Amino acid sequence: MTLLNPILFWAASACVSIPVLVHLLMRRRRRPVPWGAMQFLLQAYRKQRRRMKLEQFLLLAGRCLLVLLLAAALGKPVLGAAGLAGGRPARTVYILIDNSISSGSVLDGQTDLERSVVLAQATLDGLDGGRGDRAAVLALGGPADVVVWPPSRDASSVREALRDLRPTDSRADLSGALDRVRGDLPGAQGTGEVEVVLLSAWREGSADLSAALQALPGRVRVRASPAAVAEPDNIAVAEVRPLRSVVVAPNSGEAPVPVRLEVTLKRTGAGVSGGVSVPLVVRAGDEGESTTTEAVFAPGQAAWTRVVEVEFSASRASQGALRAIASVAPDGLAGDNTRRVLLESRERLRVVVLTADRLGVAGTIDRYTPADWLALAVGPDADVGVRRRQEGDLTIETQDPARAGGAGVLAGADALLVPRPDLLDDAGWRAVGELLSAGALAVVFPPPAAQTHLWPDAMAKGLGVDVAFAREEVVHAPAAAVSPVTSSRGLLALVGPELPELAKPVAVLKSLPLLPGGSSEPLLQFSDGAVMLASLPAGGGSSRGLLVLSTVAMDLSWTDLPTKPLMVPLLQEVVRQGVGRAAGNGACEAGAGPVLGPGVVELVRIGAGEGPQRSAVTQGRLEDPIRHAGFYGARGATGVSTGEIAFDPDLVGARLAPAEQGQLSRWLAGLGAEPQWLGDDTRAPGGTGPAQPPPISLPLLAAALVLAAVEAAVARFASHAGLGREEPAP
Repeated sequence: MTLLNPILFWAASACVSIPVLVHLLMRRRRRPVPWGAMQFLLQAYRKQRRRMKLEQFLLLAGRCLLVLLLAAALGKPVLGAAGLAGGRPARTVYILIDNSISSGSVLDGQTDLERSVVLAQATLDGLDGGRGDRAAVLALGGPADVVVWPPSRDASSVREALRDLRPTDSRADLSGALDRVRGDLPGAQGTGEVEVVLLSAWREGSADLSAALQALPGRVRVRASPAAVAEPDNIAVAEVRPLRSVVVAPNSGEAPVPVRLEVTLKRTGAGVSGGVSVPLVVRAGDEGESTTTEAVFAPGQAAWTRVVEVEFSASRASQGALRAIASVAPDGLAGDNTRRVLLESRERLRVVVLTADRLGVAGTIDRYTPADWLALAVGPDADVGVRRRQEGDLTIETQDPARAGGAGVLAGADALLVPRPDLLDDAGWRAVGELLSAGALAVVFPPPAAQTHLWPDAMAKGLGVDVAFAREEVVHAPAAAVSPVTSSRGLLALVGPELPELAKPVAVLKSLPLLPGGSSEPLLQFSDGAVMLASLPAGGGSSRGLLVLSTVAMDLSWTDLPTKPLMVPLLQEVVRQGVGRAAGNGACEAGAGPVLGPGVVELVRIGAGEGPQRSAVTQGRLEDPIRHAGFYGARGATGVSTGEIAFDPDLVGARLAPAEQGQLSRWLAGLGAEPQWLGDDTRAPGGTGPAQPPPISLPLLAAALVLAAVEAAVARFASHAGLGREEPAP
């Protein structure tokens, strides 16, 4: 037998000892005092002794049973689960409540989550723990999380857990919650009825109606809250993009370091038809200087973009990572009003040219090697004959490709320029791969004098990239023209408007075709659409590292590009923007699993905010997912920082347009049962519903009262109060 109030039951059961003690005390022997008529009483007692003992035993048993019935009434045994209490069987209710980012949307002063909690409380009001009813709660804020699990009969603890729910910054994970329910259904269905209660406003961000739902096994009743009827007006910080993803501030002293950010705002809701003006605040870190800009939306305008400059202090810029935060005032959804971005900060960039030749030994321009041209393009004002030199915010040096595989040879390099990849052996390519995994850039060109190009195989194997070149170069007759690939987000975005004019005078005589099928992003191309310059991620499974591939050698026998005005801005942008992209911006959406290096053992929250302050990392995976936006620092086993990650709101989950009710009904029917909409049988705010079950068992209490009346009658009969009384003579 299961008890709802076991402590009260055992405390009351201990009181059974009271009638037993009273019975024993009444049997205590006393010293007899002889008197004249005593012998007649003894004769009467001997005749009635057996009957009196039986009466005393029945009275004692009745009194003990009365106390036990009272104890059982207070303990409230759960008999309904076994079908012993009559009426309906026990119910197991799984409450799946939406606390994703869209659940924070506000209409009429109340959030969607608050409305869902009211419906969940009403569902709990209809349960009776005395019948064995149980409830479990799962939160849909992705990844789906258990709030009350396994299903509990303690309705008060379930209500307390519901009151503590807060919206996350991640999208809804309904499928994950349903998978948890499916795993528990076989055991629940063996004890009675099963219900799945889905509580959400069913906005676009929380209901992906294009993804079919898998049917629940067995007989399951599905109840759901109806879709929202309106979409609140909302302005979201959709993107914060640094124009330079790496900030180079050499010897900045006390002067502030300016950083330019492109901020995009998007608005939704019925208010889009009208104009509106909102302040945009961009802050340098949590407590740094801020810049306020007025974002003015014209009637019908849904997106607004502006470049905003914010200044970081010199001391903050020298710390290696800069944090920028853009935010707007609270509106229909607070979760998407703030967005964060991380920027790499360096005192200068270290560029290594892998060449076996000394730079600048040739006396005439026609004898310059590809390494000479690359060094001049990166540092046009420096003396090309110096093997290692500093050019403004760049440090340029050379390394022998044959020694690249040695320990520490490439360590600390921000960018590698590889004009002779055929001179790198397997150890050298592995060293380049390790450098890329640490967040570096590598720019690889074909060697100009090779007859058959076998080096791409060694490169693909050493770097672990899916890319392939042709074995032999192609001669272009006539010379091929060069044109940029239109993109506002590529490495060449800042010089994009000037590229068409700069590319016009460039002619390419030979190229080594890049074979299709890889994951590269074209940057420059020929007039026939063939790729001239492309980039692809190459971090060995991490989010860091960038590989840029050229199909043209920087040699005058292949192209006249080194002598044209395009050469310097092209290499400058590839190096400066490429280093920032390779370092990774450390961005991740709330609820998603970030790519973490093998040495990371935990993430530690930077500053205050919702969510865990620490989350352990096991085999590159978070043990406690990050569901709330904020900055987190990655820590190694010794506590040393290995980088930072900015968790931002999931904008897909923040779409607030409500689903159409008919489509929603058909979608939920995929669970195997037509959903019953809450409001038809469940108490709504201010309505009436099932009464709260009493705290004790009323049937057992009634049985105790009946037994008390019977015991009183038996006690009076056993007292023989009327013995010897005779009726008077008429």
